[in-house]
Amino acid sequence: METFTRMPIGKVAADVQTATIKSQKVITSKRISDHWKEKVILVYAKVIFVATLKLILLLGLIGAIVGATIYLSLVINSPIDDFLSSWEGLAFSTFASSLYFFVRKFFV
Repeated sequence: METFTRMPIGKVAADVQTATIKSQKVITSKRISDHWKEKVILVYAKVIFVATLKLILLLGLIGAIVGATIYLSLVINSPIDDFLSSWEGLAFSTFASSLYFFVRKFFV
């Protein structure tokens, strides 16, 4: 959870949203010529593409961390492995992570 909260996923997603909104305004504007629309839309498309790649990499990193944790728990073969891989364990870890996130956000 701490790794997820420290990653700039929110900022990167906001960059995608901002570029999308700006490109929509440019496309629907009647004051901007088609020539300038072509130039500006290319810039916004590049921003959206790069930010989307960053999101994919960040989410892939989170997936790799989770995968490595699961792999290590399988290699160790601890009793906690059975609990965490059950539905109850998944529900508990989701609840605990959410609780940790909100406590950290509002009280720290």
